Amino acid sequence: MVKTIKIADRPISYQVLNRKVKYPRLEFKTGGLVIILPEAASNDAQLIQKYRKWIITKTDYISKTMNRAAKTQLVLARTPLEFKAIANKLIRTNSKELGVAPGSVFIRVMRSKWASLSANHNLTLNSLLGHLPQELVAYVIYHELAHHIERRHSARFWAIIRRKYKNHERFETMLFEYWFLLTQRSEI
Repeated sequence: MVKTIKIADRPISYQVLNRKVKYPRLEFKTGGLVIILPEAASNDAQLIQKYRKWIITKTDYISKTMNRAAKTQLVLARTPLEFKAIANKLIRTNSKELGVAPGSVFIRVMRSKWASLSANHNLTLNSLLGHLPQELVAYVIYHELAHHIERRHSARFWAIIRRKYKNHERFETMLFEYWFLLTQRSEI
């Protein structure tokens, strides 16, 4: 169910989901606020009040990102085979550089992330990466392969990323912009 609440004189729409979770959490999924509560809980208004500053900050950031994304042009329309060849080359190069060996590689449609690395070291890439500039594809692959060394986004993980991408925040911002651009286009 979608609800709306005013925070700092702004209407904020959000969705409440009750799941088998121990603790409540707030997430932004493709721009929309989602509150995930334990099955019997209904304290969404309390959570919103508790995290109102975070919600405002995140909402502003998303709004600015969506405005920038609307001005961004897609420059690439690679075929799946072209993308697979580029991805495989980047995987080989970055695997050697990091000293890791990924398992199988899959390319598929993913609804909420650019890529993932399984516990078995299988790498799954979002097919939408085929529309991004090669430097962003390279960053995503390096990022996921770094999870071989450190599973979580800890200080150690970001230190690994900074070895090659000192300005990783810029790459993360660009990926966020492209996410909105690509997920809101029906022809892709």
